[in-house]
Amino acid sequence: MQRKEKNIIPILEDANVPERYSFFVEKPDLIYQDIAQRNQVQIFNTNAATFPEVRKAILIIKTRSISSHQNERDILATALSGINGFRPVRSYNLSPYDQANYLVYLERA
Repeated sequence: MQRKEKNIIPILEDANVPERYSFFVEKPDLIYQDIAQRNQVQIFNTNAATFPEVRKAILIIKTRSISSHQNERDILATALSGINGFRPVRSYNLSPYDQANYLVYLERA
């Protein structure tokens, strides 16, 4: 996709530390986050705070990475309530392609 769209930058860095890559990202339009980490919502919040000009985001929430014991809908609800500064506009269950994963489209509140 990056070859087709010149304004997409894949970042191969620790998403927990946006200071390592924020200096070479010029005025992003959108945050796209697809990571399998227990603290994926916290990572999103950190990146959203680092790039306050971003108005839209796509967040892939991998519920089984957050907890393997809770109900996935409960995990999704908790994850959505933990997002700072953005409101969920729409969420999509990615099943049957990805089990227990959700794509969430967000806009800055």
